[in-house]
Amino acid sequence: MKRGQATKEKIERASIALFLEKGVNGTSVRDIAEACGIAEGTLYRHFHSKEAMIREIFTEHYVAFSQTLAEATAEVEGLEQQVARMVALFCRFYDEDPILFGFLLMVQHRQLERMPAELPNAIDVIHALVARDGRAGDAMLATGSMIGILVRNAIFVRHGRLKGPLSDYVPQLTRQIMGAVTA
Repeated sequence: MKRGQATKEKIERASIALFLEKGVNGTSVRDIAEACGIAEGTLYRHFHSKEAMIREIFTEHYVAFSQTLAEATAEVEGLEQQVARMVALFCRFYDEDPILFGFLLMVQHRQLERMPAELPNAIDVIHALVARDGRAGDAMLATGSMIGILVRNAIFVRHGRLKGPLSDYVPQLTRQIMGAVTA
């Protein structure tokens, strides 16, 4: 890995952790630079602004997750198997990097609306699965319910209301989601 890339990744990880700890508005570029042990000017060589940093980090990781989700669910037939794959992938993502997961969740509201429509989007991937299956009366409502079940339980693990790892709950979450989709 090149030195510049290593510095950029260090900035990314430090900023994500600080955004979660202090909030986006409570985190300054100076805070991020200090956490990385670099000058603010060095940070600006990698990102033009804090807002550009948030957008780039969000887009990179959200698109990568969306692509992985599309590939994983395309490998199996039938909604039940696709939902099981989706739930397992989602839970593994949370378990492996809860800080990144929390960041994506925290900034998604502003970032999803700014994301170019041609980029892969997990919501669209899930909606397409549900719509193709045809059992849900309203495919977008079912999509929202599916995502809600996953996100809320991840938050419960994060705050100790559920004992982790989240992956321990894949079978139960899959059943709950299928119930929501076919209700």
